[in-house]
Amino acid sequence: MKRLVLVLLVAVMAVPMLQSCKKGANDPGISLRSRKARLVAEWTLSSGSVVYTSGTSETLTYTGATVSSSLGGSQSYTETVEIIKDGTYKRTVINDGATRVETGQWYFMEGNKDNDIKSKEVVSFFETQIVYTPAGGVATTATYTGVTPDYTWRLDELKNKEIIVLIDETSNSGTASSTKGTMTYTAK
Repeated sequence: MKRLVLVLLVAVMAVPMLQSCKKGANDPGISLRSRKARLVAEWTLSSGSVVYTSGTSETLTYTGATVSSSLGGSQSYTETVEIIKDGTYKRTVINDGATRVETGQWYFMEGNKDNDIKSKEVVSFFETQIVYTPAGGVATTATYTGVTPDYTWRLDELKNKEIIVLIDETSNSGTASSTKGTMTYTAK
């Protein structure tokens, strides 16, 4: 009986501690896999909505293999991101027949209390090479060695089979612009 009471007491104390270790707001309460182990996979964009504002505003809605614009029109669009355990990644976007294959490095960013970001809540991506092939055209390759991330993912939810990424970016280089939205990726 003492043993059962001790086990229950330890369990009651452990659950709140496990909840406080969550990084993304909607992460699972308990996971037996590390954050890195859950992230390392091949992901396919399954849905999303992003609002681009730069003078005018445009909403892009991603569903399956299509992207639609609030300004009118839609086209074929697929995106896959392979995140590899060694810290490299490969992102392939096929947009209306044009293909962009991007490779590079990724890592988890440290936390930042001033910006209310927990450690391992944001993933930074550094492009090292882009191969772009226009529809029916010839591929061109560009190589990069940047010191700042090309883009980041703020992980709202990271499960074994699904990632929800929050996008909230602003730019003041030239014309002020912003990008805000949510993208959902599903593991292959």
